Amino acid sequence: MSSSNISNEPAKDGSSSSSSSSIPTSPAELRASIKSLMHRTVVATNEILGSLEQTKRSVQTSPVVTNLQHVQQQTMEVASSTLARGKYVYQHRREYGPEIVMGTTIAAGSLATLRRGKLAGFIAGALGAGLAYVAVYEQQVSPGEALDILFGVDDSGKRK
Repeated sequence: MSSSNISNEPAKDGSSSSSSSSIPTSPAELRASIKSLMHRTVVATNEILGSLEQTKRSVQTSPVVTNLQHVQQQTMEVASSTLARGKYVYQHRREYGPEIVMGTTIAAGSLATLRRGKLAGFIAGALGAGLAYVAVYEQQVSPGEALDILFGVDDSGKRK
């Protein structure tokens, strides 16, 4: 090699001849270059992960997240106790049959009365009572039988 190629002057083809920008030619230089690249990649990844962890911790300790976690915990407790009560009532629904039917009648009738009037409230209450009765006592009632029961028609087709 001539002394002009070793200097920091650009080569005749326009490329720089310094060793920092040259492509490694020997296997040792290639191995060192790959090792350096891997090291820089690991360092950059660790910096990114560290900043993400720091951001996560700052968000977790913020008052909003703390309050949301508290509300979530209370909601889960209320939901679990409500489900336990609902399961108990369902298992013992026959013991509370009249209360369930009456409550359903009043609730359905009252809501319909407030929104649609007296006649709609009466019909909604009657339908609610019938459905609650069927659900509580597990009656197998066909739609025709339900209409007969609701509107008072006997087996011969005459009104009761």
